[in-house]
Amino acid sequence: MSVHSRRLQELEARVPRLPVDPVVLEVPHLLQFALDEAYLGVELYPRQATLLKVMGCSPELFTDYDRVVLDEWTDGFALADRDDGTSGFTGSCGVVGDVAARMDYCRARGRALFREVLLGLCCVV
Repeated sequence: MSVHSRRLQELEARVPRLPVDPVVLEVPHLLQFALDEAYLGVELYPRQATLLKVMGCSPELFTDYDRVVLDEWTDGFALADRDDGTSGFTGSCGVVGDVAARMDYCRARGRALFREVLLGLCCVV
């Protein structure tokens, strides 16, 4: 046994043993994190709230407004064949057309949100 191991054991022996209660960490939804004064407490534009609901894979939070916005966003992408023989979504503004299926996929696998989100600036004139 090394000097360091022996010293560590001595220190651990002096620490009082407390009952171990599992800590349940409640992670708020992205929207709650943004809006709640206990966290960020910021004001959002309606479309920013829609985006957080999408990023958080939470279609159950969608309002009629969110559904209209999402329909508009998905119109910006179309499924097309690529030069390599595969198909995929192409577009420059919006979200992929199967975003609802992707949210369902994540939720079915226990994910609270998308692992990766690519955001870019989109200007509609």
